[in-house]
Amino acid sequence: MSRSHYLKHLALSMGTKLAMIGLRLLRNVLLARILGPSERGLFALLSTLPDLISAATSGGLNSAVGYQAAKQRPMGLLLSQVLVFGCLLAALLTLLVVALTREFGSELDITTQLGLLAWLLLLAVPLTVLKSGLLTLHNASGGVVAFNALRLVESLAPLLLFLALFWMWKTAALEAALISWLAGLSLVVLAGWVWLKRDQPLKLQWDRAGQNELLRYSARSHPDLLFQQVILRSDYLFIGALLGSTALGHYAMASAAAELLLIVPEAVTTPLMKRLLQQDEGMDKVTPLALRLTATVMLGACLTMAVIGQWLIVTLFGIAYQPAYPALLALLPGCWGCAMRASCAWIYSARIVPARCRY
Repeated sequence: MSRSHYLKHLALSMGTKLAMIGLRLLRNVLLARILGPSERGLFALLSTLPDLISAATSGGLNSAVGYQAAKQRPMGLLLSQVLVFGCLLAALLTLLVVALTREFGSELDITTQLGLLAWLLLLAVPLTVLKSGLLTLHNASGGVVAFNALRLVESLAPLLLFLALFWMWKTAALEAALISWLAGLSLVVLAGWVWLKRDQPLKLQWDRAGQNELLRYSARSHPDLLFQQVILRSDYLFIGALLGSTALGHYAMASAAAELLLIVPEAVTTPLMKRLLQQDEGMDKVTPLALRLTATVMLGACLTMAVIGQWLIVTLFGIAYQPAYPALLALLPGCWGCAMRASCAWIYSARIVPARCRY
């Protein structure tokens, strides 16, 4: 990959991420104003739990299948591993967690707030795992265009579905938000599967040797990715349990605004993924460029958010969400550090760890 080719893909990825910012911001505005802080908090909690549960069962899975996809392993084999080691294990853990929580944690505020909605996780968690696996397969195999298109669908579909459902059921806004979220995940999964099958042979298969390779590589990445998700998302659980859904709704808006900035490192590393995993020559020149771009753009984005954050929150989400601004300020330094750490760790693991693996 030449420098110009990389910059072209970088521009495509950055344009996609900017479009995603606009779509997600519009969706957050609608959800905040229509649901209110309390129901917005419940929605944030439900949409966060699939990431935590899937990280616990298959935290290193995407790194493993991404590495093997870049090495031109059969897509049917990799997709079978995603279905078994990702979707199946995540669904079983979800069933266990929900059943135990309802049986022994019925007095907890978080259990009372969620009620029967917790059972929706049995559908949301496997869909989240499969969606992430398909996106990784597209990106690692060089399908940057498909990857960016699917990410756009992931942002646009829930927004359009929510508008349509809320127009029909104005008295059931939370239910409309949940249905649109699950339907959006399903649409991304379906589109990703069809697109992958169109571009490459996709026949599900099983191979014990390939299974062992995946498990060994996945085990190396699993602890780091699991702890990343715990650090990133466990605050929702603590705030929901200790302060209630209204405070969680305020915090959700602050964290949603801050986490939009984390698309910067993803936009920079997306065009590099296949190249890094293949260990091509010339990466020593492109890697510093990627890190400099990440640091500069991320710093500017954080400073801009700090200046206009309070005005932005009140203007977009309403005066009811003004308490979210102090939380946003507290999150911004961590966002910059998290973005730089993520870029450095991802590039290091992609370039160094595979070289140490002996299959």
